[in-house]
Amino acid sequence: MSTADGLSGRAFPMSSGSGPDQRKDNLGVITMAGNLTLTDGHSNWLRLDPAGVRTVTLPSEALSNGLWYYIANNADAAEAITVQDDTPATVATLLQNQAAFFFCDGVTWYSMGVLKSDGPTATPALLQSATVTVSAAEILALFATPKELVAAPAAGQWLEFVSAEFFYRWNAAAYTGIAAGEDWVVKLTNAAGAEQSAHIETTGWLDLVADARRFVRAKSAVGAVGDSTPVLAAPLVLHQLVAEIITGDSPVDVRVWYRVHTGLV
Repeated sequence: MSTADGLSGRAFPMSSGSGPDQRKDNLGVITMAGNLTLTDGHSNWLRLDPAGVRTVTLPSEALSNGLWYYIANNADAAEAITVQDDTPATVATLLQNQAAFFFCDGVTWYSMGVLKSDGPTATPALLQSATVTVSAAEILALFATPKELVAAPAAGQWLEFVSAEFFYRWNAAAYTGIAAGEDWVVKLTNAAGAEQSAHIETTGWLDLVADARRFVRAKSAVGAVGDSTPVLAAPLVLHQLVAEIITGDSPVDVRVWYRVHTGLV
């Protein structure tokens, strides 16, 4: 009985030895320093940290009949790996926490489909945080120009807002002219995007003459609909719901907790 050699595509007897025909397994994550062209020195099982946007080129089809690879993108950020043949033509694109099997019939390389972040071999979406400062000038224009809190993830990915902490750093002049409804909210995409957080009341906070903190969670609604539809490749932004605050000079530091998910299914 024989099977395809995972290194060169030639047939080899099944054995438990460690000779030159023994299939090699990669149990660790390889950090890529650049694009990668696969050769007979690479394992069938490749867990790659691209450390940037990278390309992996598969071996020549004529030398790869029966050859297969399992390639996983174990990036620690929103970095994609394009897997291509030697034409070059793209066979599949693996986003962060995606993986796929690739096999060749001697003429064409095929992908058996991409495993999503909730698949059995992929990494779950981890809780992350980002910290930004909203300047006084940005606060006074927050209705017209929302402040980006978390940059848009890669294509095919979406952000889940979890919670945020706001630290009002008192400077010299409290904010005045805060009208009813001039509250803050975290949204997706832009001012017209879907609300992701509960509303943050600015009266009794931004008009203080001392440092003050506020904390907000993802939106919820008792006895009403409180869900949110994911939006691919959309940032999280901070928006003021009504008009602009008139004056004030104190910045606000915002720390946001979020997750990055891959795919909608």
